[in-house]
Amino acid sequence: MRQAMARSEIVVVHARNGDGSIVANRLAFSPFEITALPIGRTMIDSLVERQPAVIVVDHDSGEFDLTRVCHDLSTSIESPIIVVSGNDGDPDEPAIRALDAGAGVVLTHDTSTPLVVAHIRVALRARPFAPPIRAEIEIGDVVVDLNAHATFIAGEVVKCPPRQFLLLATLARHPNIVLDHDALMTSVWGEQTDAVDPRRLRIAVSLLRSVLGTGPRRPRIETVSHVGYRLVVDPLISV
Repeated sequence: MRQAMARSEIVVVHARNGDGSIVANRLAFSPFEITALPIGRTMIDSLVERQPAVIVVDHDSGEFDLTRVCHDLSTSIESPIIVVSGNDGDPDEPAIRALDAGAGVVLTHDTSTPLVVAHIRVALRARPFAPPIRAEIEIGDVVVDLNAHATFIAGEVVKCPPRQFLLLATLARHPNIVLDHDALMTSVWGEQTDAVDPRRLRIAVSLLRSVLGTGPRRPRIETVSHVGYRLVVDPLISV
């Protein structure tokens, strides 16, 4: 039986209250395990204990001393550091200081989520003995191979078009949890969802249901009226 690989934990450090890190929220549907960690006195101790695969610093001008944080992180832990920063004023000066202080790359909040994810993959490849990206998700008798972009049902590979594959992967990462329409649209069609007819999500779900079919160990997609969809997993199905 196929076994899913352990997910790589990516810690996003930030200085926001309320809704928390914008960057962490954007990465919620990536192939990684995302943890948001507020900047504070216990931050370094927590990171040393966690040993994350990559640290992402979510920064806006005036929130905290970016240079100091990058220096403290780089001298305390070996995890690669990616900065995603606001671009108020001259972006070069703080970026240069952050790179000199230990950051591996500096991006802006305007950087698309897929490009941020790509930089994380680069950091993982460059990191010695980096933990593997979760390559497979096994749910019931369905296996989603993220690296090969392949879907297996009851041990047999089945044809799953790209949109349906992204939809299945997103739902499978969050079994029995309702994902709203906006989150699913962003995950499947990217960030420019305003230009996408919302009916396309309903069509994609219908097509994915046809791909999955039915079976005693088969997860099923449930519609939650006026909210979104969830991949229902029966209690006896191993996740």
